[in-house]
Amino acid sequence: MHNVMRSGSVRLWQRRLILSIFVTIPVIYFALVSLFGEQIIFAKELTPWSILILFVAATIAMIYLGGSFFRSTLRGLRERMFNVDSLVTIGTTTAYVYSWISYIVYIIQNHTVLMTDQFIAPRLYFETVILLFAFVTLGKWIENRAADRTEQSVRQLVKLRPRRAHLINGGNIVDIPADEIQLGDRLMVRPEEVIPIDGRVVGGESAVNESMITGESSTIDKHIGSRVIAGTVNGHGQLEIVAERTKSNTMLSQIIRLINGAKSSRTPIEGIADRISSVFVPFVIVIALITFAIWYFYVGINASSAMVMFISVIMVACPYAFGLAAPTAMTVGIGLGSRNGILVRDSGAMQRLSGIDTVVFDKTGTLTDGKLSVTDVIAIDGNAKQVMTIASSIERLSEHSLAKAIIKRANSQHLETLPVKHFTAIPGRGVSGIINSTTYFLGNEALVREYIHHDLPDVSKLAKASKTINYLFTTHKVLGVIAVADKPKVNAAKTIRELHKMKINTYLLSGDNEAVTRNIARRLGIKHIIADVMPDDKANEIISLRKKGYTVAMVGDGINDAPAIASANVGIAIGTGTDAAIETGDIVLVNGDPLSICNAIRLAKATVSKVHQNLFFAVFYNIVSLPVAAGALGALGIVFRPELAALIMALSSTAIIVNSLTLKIIDITKQREVIRLIAPLVLFLLFTVIYIEFVYGSSLHAWIYKI
Repeated sequence: MHNVMRSGSVRLWQRRLILSIFVTIPVIYFALVSLFGEQIIFAKELTPWSILILFVAATIAMIYLGGSFFRSTLRGLRERMFNVDSLVTIGTTTAYVYSWISYIVYIIQNHTVLMTDQFIAPRLYFETVILLFAFVTLGKWIENRAADRTEQSVRQLVKLRPRRAHLINGGNIVDIPADEIQLGDRLMVRPEEVIPIDGRVVGGESAVNESMITGESSTIDKHIGSRVIAGTVNGHGQLEIVAERTKSNTMLSQIIRLINGAKSSRTPIEGIADRISSVFVPFVIVIALITFAIWYFYVGINASSAMVMFISVIMVACPYAFGLAAPTAMTVGIGLGSRNGILVRDSGAMQRLSGIDTVVFDKTGTLTDGKLSVTDVIAIDGNAKQVMTIASSIERLSEHSLAKAIIKRANSQHLETLPVKHFTAIPGRGVSGIINSTTYFLGNEALVREYIHHDLPDVSKLAKASKTINYLFTTHKVLGVIAVADKPKVNAAKTIRELHKMKINTYLLSGDNEAVTRNIARRLGIKHIIADVMPDDKANEIISLRKKGYTVAMVGDGINDAPAIASANVGIAIGTGTDAAIETGDIVLVNGDPLSICNAIRLAKATVSKVHQNLFFAVFYNIVSLPVAAGALGALGIVFRPELAALIMALSSTAIIVNSLTLKIIDITKQREVIRLIAPLVLFLLFTVIYIEFVYGSSLHAWIYKI
């Protein structure tokens, strides 16, 4: 709906722009007549009608081009405040009403609507009204067009949604609408087809292009057990998949919702801009009135010339560009992030992420692959086979990643499954269950210490190897030790190094014991650890860091990470993790690569930097021009015409839009990039040259109004 509204807005302003061009034709024609005289075709015949023609054109502009500005002004006045559109309304209305009254007086006095040599024509500003609306309409069209272009990423994502799917029904393949896919449906994906739903591969092998979703440029090999994402493109192999989500809950649908939500959100910077505008607009009106009063009552110039200064001050200070500074940069930044597998839930998250000084990582699934495997089974009482049989029987009732590793090992050894009664999950510590009237526990050191008070088996070598230790025991004795391990992700250590280069503190937050946590942290280069943390306490640890004055980003992927993610200044969810973490995160990293964290931070810093640059562009040219418009060069006999003031206003808006679009050429994978520094400087110099040419260039002397 938002995209449809934006596209409709672009078409609306495009129609208005066409109308503005049409009504500007008489202004251009009579300007040429004033320069070249009767050399211009029909000049002699049309010149007497010039006032009437310009009056009609200005009236059309007031009604059809000015309507939206007048309505906006009235809405603001009903709320007892001036808005940005108030300045356009005041400037154009002043010029139009003054000219209309002067024209009516001319008609009454001379009994003619035509301009003839025998009567002195009054100084009218119908062409000023026309050109003011033409330039403002051009600026509005540019703004909406730029925003619409940045939203093309969403429309492209929507197009990725397949309409049909091949359902395997018994021995037959039936084509069905993709909307009708149900959980558990078995689907066929043929070569070069778009994958219709999120699911798991249960048959076949292929390579899938996921670049449009994850930002990963190379194809990803898929085989039995691999995860596939709706909207990605299958390669040359044929796949059979089982649907694990409905269409409304696919990763693609979540991405579209996140991007649309982010585009409609507002940053604190935008709130400040609105508050400044609410004060700035009445301030400008007061300055314009003072300018008129000084020149008319004190200096003694005629009312017409003083009015020119009044309108010029109003138009040159019009803060449209100020309101564009944050939204345009944020929109481009969010679009760039989505193309690189970085989803931003709201614009405020982008601003907060740019200022973080501490990143806290969950371990499993975030910095590690999250694929635990049993590495050691040590029998203390009995044999290793008995230890694994009891442990796997209990864990078959659990959903924990540790349980999957133990069950996988038991299945590979073809161990039997014993009946378990009264299974209990002990959050953050382990599980228990009754087998043949005996209560067994499988858990960490904290759990075993509650029941066994004598010395535990020596597992120091396993701990030093960064393995997670689990004890199988009864209320009286330890039966065995099962060690599991998880490999760090490929870019985990590089991610930590990049963060340290950015002067960002790193913490590893884990439920593992201190020895295991410290060993993994040392391997990755993380300087601080928080170990032996219960799932419910992770959020408290984040809150504690924030109370110490740190600005914290929490990175996690599991259900137990969701409270901590929600408690951080910025929550970052790994897109390959659980829905709970993804729904809680302010930032979602679709491809699960930890290096995307660095890219997200660089993107946030670059985007917020663009906002600050845009704020500079928003005020620089207008503030420099304000004294000139108010008559600072009056001693030289020169003051801006209102048309030039409106053109300078449009220049600020154009500079902001172009500067925001330069975000697209920034490489967010690089820590320092020359183009990031050069682009705004080049733009500033370019627009300054254009500004000087507009204002003082000899080619535009016709725009300067002689007092």
